[in-house]
Amino acid sequence: MKITKITSQIKKPGRFNVFLDEQFWLGVSADTLARFKLYDGLELSDNDASEITKAEIRSRLIERAYTYVSRSMKPRAKVRMYLKNLLFKKKGDWLGDFNVKSFEETIEEILDSLEKTGAIDDAAFAKSFVEIRANRKQRSHSVIMKELLQKGINRETAENAISDSGCSDLEMLKTLLTKKYGNIEVDSKDKKKVRYILGKGFSWEIISQLTAHD
Repeated sequence: MKITKITSQIKKPGRFNVFLDEQFWLGVSADTLARFKLYDGLELSDNDASEITKAEIRSRLIERAYTYVSRSMKPRAKVRMYLKNLLFKKKGDWLGDFNVKSFEETIEEILDSLEKTGAIDDAAFAKSFVEIRANRKQRSHSVIMKELLQKGINRETAENAISDSGCSDLEMLKTLLTKKYGNIEVDSKDKKKVRYILGKGFSWEIISQLTAHD
């Protein structure tokens, strides 16, 4: 393979389009261009092309990942999905043609790096999420657990976050009822109220502790 043309990107100063055998191959930064000493007429082996591609895509993914997590706390699974979707969207722009799956290992390495720097922290995310859902929204433990698992938090981390919160379902239900109705009494015959409470994920076992007994 031979580099047959290198052109500057009009909309992105400092970036360049590299063509292999007259076909668009890869968009690269000035750093990549200099690092690998790319120039028109340079012969590249398959290994050369693979190394350059992975280095450039990795650099872009890292930059995008840090920008993404800087906006708000994100769990590892969500960042992984963001990076995979980004590759799909940029297919044909960043790289002429490639298999997204071939970058899965690169993505995991980036996620490991983000964890080491504390940029992503599933335990911290789970703790914050539980605080919001339990203390501010008064959701039951079962609902919070389901939501955390859906966000890709592993069960052990989710269980620890819920346990460490110190909020029992009963206390959260009392807070919910006080905010909604001004009292904590529950009449089992009040179907609308009972449905509302069940809809928040509280079990009948918890609800029954607040029902009036004759």
